[in-house]
Amino acid sequence: DGEEGKTDVAKIPQKGRNAGERTAFIRKRVWISMLKTQRMKDNSEIIPYQDPRLPLYVAAGKLSLFYNMTPLCHWHDEMEYIRIERGCMYYYINGEKILMKEGEAVLINSRQMHYSSPYRQQDCTYQAVLFRTQLLTGSREIARKI
Repeated sequence: DGEEGKTDVAKIPQKGRNAGERTAFIRKRVWISMLKTQRMKDNSEIIPYQDPRLPLYVAAGKLSLFYNMTPLCHWHDEMEYIRIERGCMYYYINGEKILMKEGEAVLINSRQMHYSSPYRQQDCTYQAVLFRTQLLTGSREIARKI
């Protein structure tokens, strides 16, 4: 479409069009939304839920979309599940470095400092699921204690 970062729902290819085009467009839109996460002065992030009634965020990610292929170190109130789809990357959680390979996953607890970086300067694609602990417990009171 020529303008990186600009998307319009009206431009999503319709049913009669190539399913691959629809999938590629939706993935691009999700990657762009990941880059619009609001960062606060204390390095926390405000996660933009797809549906404000459900504290869940699901997205595809790609290291090459970030400056120097490395997202900034951050934390958030949500737990985060990351699964490597293609490639490898280093994942840092509270200073501990983990090499993650294709097919592997990690679950990061809420309020933990974390970020990723490329392995051997190669790109990596991954799936990210961020969620509030209350989804696991069904109770806000119990979730606050976790």
